[in-house]
Amino acid sequence: MDAVRMCVAAVLLFSGCVVVCQAFLLDATCSGRCNAGLDHSKSCQCNTACTWHHDCCTDYSSLCTGSSGHTGTGSTGSTGGSVTCSSSVNDVSEALWKNDVNRVDASMYTLNLQTKVTDQNTADRASAPLFTRVDEAAINSRPTFRALLALQDNYDPVGGHADILSTQENNEVNHFLDEALKTPVMKTLLDYLKCRNLVPDEAHLRSTLKSLWFTGYPRHGHGQADSSGFEHVMVGEFKSSSVVNGLHNWLAYYTKEKAHEINYYGYVAQAHPNLIATNYDWQGRHKGLGSFFVGTSPEFDMALYTLCALTHTGAVRLDGSTVHVQIYDVTQISGMQIASAYPAF
Repeated sequence: MDAVRMCVAAVLLFSGCVVVCQAFLLDATCSGRCNAGLDHSKSCQCNTACTWHHDCCTDYSSLCTGSSGHTGTGSTGSTGGSVTCSSSVNDVSEALWKNDVNRVDASMYTLNLQTKVTDQNTADRASAPLFTRVDEAAINSRPTFRALLALQDNYDPVGGHADILSTQENNEVNHFLDEALKTPVMKTLLDYLKCRNLVPDEAHLRSTLKSLWFTGYPRHGHGQADSSGFEHVMVGEFKSSSVVNGLHNWLAYYTKEKAHEINYYGYVAQAHPNLIATNYDWQGRHKGLGSFFVGTSPEFDMALYTLCALTHTGAVRLDGSTVHVQIYDVTQISGMQIASAYPAF
C-alpha cells in the first residue's frame, strides 16, 4: 500500500512517471505469481521459499498463503485434508499431513534422545539406542510399511557398486508403488498435480514417481548406476569408507539400529512436527547430521518431497509449522531426478 501511495503522489507531481510506477507495482506484487518459481528478474518472490530467504513481496501473505496459487476461482484453501485447484502449496502440504492415515503416532514408539550434540561430534555420547520401543505390529499392519521393509535389502550401499535389481526385486518396487498410490496421501498429491497440469492421471503420476525415485544413476557422474533417489533417501548408502550418505527415513534408520548396524551418538536438533536430526555411526561410517520425520508413512515422505521437487518449493507448512525441505537434483542427467531430499534444520 505504501508503494501505491508513493506512486499516486509521483503521478500528481510528474505525469510522465505513470508507466514507470505501473511497471514497479507489477514487479513488486504476487498477483498472478503465487507459487511461481524463483524469478531473478523480479524484485521480490512469491513462493514458500521466500519466507526462508526473506524476499517475499509485501502482498505474499494476503494473496498466496491459504489462497490461490492460480488465477482461477474456487475454494480459498484446503480444509479437512482436501485439495482444490485453488489450493496453495502450503494447503497441499497440510492436506498431505492430515491425510497421512498410516502415520505411526507417538503412542506407538518411544525415543530416548539422551545427549544433545553438534553435527561435528564424532564420539558416542549416548549409551542407548535412539528407539527404545516401536510397535512392530502396527508397522506390519500397514501395507506401505511392509512394502518399504521388503525393499530395504535390494540395494548395495557401497558407492561404485551397481544396483542390479532381480525380477523379484523389481516386482517389489512395483508392489510398493501399487500400495502407495492407493493411499489418501498419494491421491491428494495426484489431485494437486493434475490441477497444476504436471500429471494428467494416476498412470502418469506412477511413471513420474518411478522416474524420480527408482531410476538408477551413477552418483558421481560416471561409471555404473550405483544409486537412486529411493536408495539414497529411503534406504541409505555409503559416501565413502568413513561417511554415510542419505538415509532420511525413520523406518530405515530404525531397522538398521535394531540390527545393531547403527550406533546412535546423540541428537543434533528437534522440531515440530516429528522432526529429528541425529548423529550416528553406521557400520563404521559417520553421519554428522541425519534428519528425518519420525512415524510418518513412506508414502507421506515421498509425496512431500515429490511435491517440493516438482513445484521447486523450499519450505512448506505442516501441522501449522514451517518446515524447510532440501531437494537436490541429479545435475548430470537430463530432467528431474531425486539426488537427495530431507527436512533441513
